[in-house]
Amino acid sequence: MRAAIVLFLVALVAPAAVPAAVTDALVSMADEYSREAALELYTSATTCAERSAALAALGRLAHQEGDATSAARLLLRAALLLETTDPGRPELLLEAAQLSPRPNAVLARTLLNSDADVSPFLLLRLGGSALRRELLSLLAEESLYACRDYLALELADSLMLDFPDQSVEILTSIEEELPAEGRAERDRLLHEASLRSGHPEEARALLFEVEAEGDSQLAALMRHDLGIWLRDSGAQGWENELLRSFELWPAAHVHARAFELLGPLLMADSSLAARVADPFYSGGLWNELYEMALMGGPSHLTYLAARTRDRLGFYDQAILMLRGYLERWPDGPDAPLATLYLGIDLGRAGRVDEALATLDQFEERWPTNSRIGNLPWYRGSVLFDNGLYEQSIPHFRESVSRYAYNVTADDAHFYLCLALINSGRGSEATAELRGFVSRWTRSVYRDSGRYWLGRLLLEQGDPTGQAFLQDLLEDSPESFPAVCARQYLGVPAWEPTVTDESLSDWLQRLGREQPEPTESALLGVALIREGHRGWAIGELREAEEELGSSASLACFYLENQVWERMPSAAWRLWSLDPEGSRPRELWEMRYPLAWADIVEPVCAEYGFDPLLLWAIMKQESAFQPECFSWAGARGLIQMI
Repeated sequence: MRAAIVLFLVALVAPAAVPAAVTDALVSMADEYSREAALELYTSATTCAERSAALAALGRLAHQEGDATSAARLLLRAALLLETTDPGRPELLLEAAQLSPRPNAVLARTLLNSDADVSPFLLLRLGGSALRRELLSLLAEESLYACRDYLALELADSLMLDFPDQSVEILTSIEEELPAEGRAERDRLLHEASLRSGHPEEARALLFEVEAEGDSQLAALMRHDLGIWLRDSGAQGWENELLRSFELWPAAHVHARAFELLGPLLMADSSLAARVADPFYSGGLWNELYEMALMGGPSHLTYLAARTRDRLGFYDQAILMLRGYLERWPDGPDAPLATLYLGIDLGRAGRVDEALATLDQFEERWPTNSRIGNLPWYRGSVLFDNGLYEQSIPHFRESVSRYAYNVTADDAHFYLCLALINSGRGSEATAELRGFVSRWTRSVYRDSGRYWLGRLLLEQGDPTGQAFLQDLLEDSPESFPAVCARQYLGVPAWEPTVTDESLSDWLQRLGREQPEPTESALLGVALIREGHRGWAIGELREAEEELGSSASLACFYLENQVWERMPSAAWRLWSLDPEGSRPRELWEMRYPLAWADIVEPVCAEYGFDPLLLWAIMKQESAFQPECFSWAGARGLIQMI
């Protein structure tokens, strides 16, 4: 029974977004009229049906021109001109609803009273609290069983400001066990609703429970909401709650508002500023750190602010701030690293002599520092990056021989090879490259090392170089060193071996026929169409657990363009037929053209290659839009 209900839900919510097929249909319908023809039809119309057709044409033209507000208004007017029994009326209302960029209670109520199969989520977004009673009655209907709890979450959120008691009632009525994402949203909303409805003791009890379970992210959001509520209520202690929110989850999206409120206090109180220094740095609030440092922040904050300038490539600013730190706090706790990074940044700014002198100072003052083993690598890098290849060689040799187990050892060895090449010492470079590729089998530079070794051997008349390059082409055909090797050898560019066999046929041939999607999977797709991708991914992960692997949903993900889970499913199927060719659809799953309706127009506007943008997405976030790192990077391309 529930599976049938979920299928009904999928059909019900399908119109909620405006997919490409719908947009194309609207464009083709608008093409039937020019603006002048539509206006002429409207002015000469003698019936409501003719006026409706003219207004609908004008609305579709407005949509083509990017004016969604006018398009929705015109389509609504076109619908209202028709009789309630006219089958075109609900179609126009749905068009208007799909395009409306903002709430419209009139449209929502008209749509609710029509014969249209309309998503309750769409009604909620259009009508908000104006449709409170109708939506509450919908929650009681059995036909909404599969999506009831998610609708309850959204309805409770929409009622939070005006009806917090009702939000509490709705949230506490959620009985179904939701995936982690849904449970977290329910607890966060219940915490906020309890505060707004005048029950802070219940909110705190929920907060303590979440903290006891170790969910620092959810606890940070709750602490933030508690701090805002205390401040708005004129109560004491709001500052501490916001500060604690920073500490619990530095990368949380709510901190901009908190900094706006705390900013004057942080500027005036160095002890408070010191407390947020590390969370701000690790959470990516780098400009805020910099602002506070310019106002005379405490020592550690000043050091971290300088490091943000360094990491953003503003080396002159970093040098100025690090020197300022060392002048004020020459024996401060961050003085060793401030000296070290000052030397590195001087090198990056092209000031080689000052850089080397500063690194020497670091070695003299702190000979037992844990970073002392990196010094030969840093010295060599300063010289190499400034084109002084010959001078960099002894430093790289020292790093490899003296600090063989340091994390920089393979970097130093590879750059020693490059320095020898750039210094014209080809025979020595060849010997070092032989040692490098045999010793550092897991180094990120190994493919580059094989390329240079093969090329140098061939240039020196040694035919064994061909074998090194050929092995590279076979082992890592898609790598950039392999691209360089093909260009050097004059062989055609690599292309993947692709067949047009469908993914489902390929899986069936290999005895891996796909099972039917579970109820959780169907609900996940329905939530995606409603714009709730975060909740959807939770349901889809539950479906993967039920079926044993994301690979079991590969065809389902491909059909429904679930970009977040497609690469995972494809990766698990990749080795099923290692000797054969893979279907094109499997390649498309591993390298999806995700969010093309956003990526392509933006890339066209700025002259950016969309393939590069998709490549960055794949590498940085695996197409997870809610992805974040503790260094403050966020989103699909992990921007700081």
